[in-house]
Amino acid sequence: MDKKLEEIAAQIGRDQRVAEVLDTLLDSPTDRAYVVCSFLDCRHNSKGRCTIYTVTQPAMGLPCDRYET
Repeated sequence: MDKKLEEIAAQIGRDQRVAEVLDTLLDSPTDRAYVVCSFLDCRHNSKGRCTIYTVTQPAMGLPCDRYET
């Protein structure tokens, strides 16, 4: 995993608000959350944007009927 991705994943995991929201959304053992990030690197600054996508109640082989962002 890329170093920046490791850092942002750790920061997101420490955010209590994010953890509480994911805890309420992901109530089934098959529910999943995915973090997608993009970074813009400048000479003296790094900026980025991350989105957490959740898949709740996935059906095997069928498209999900509900998405939360």
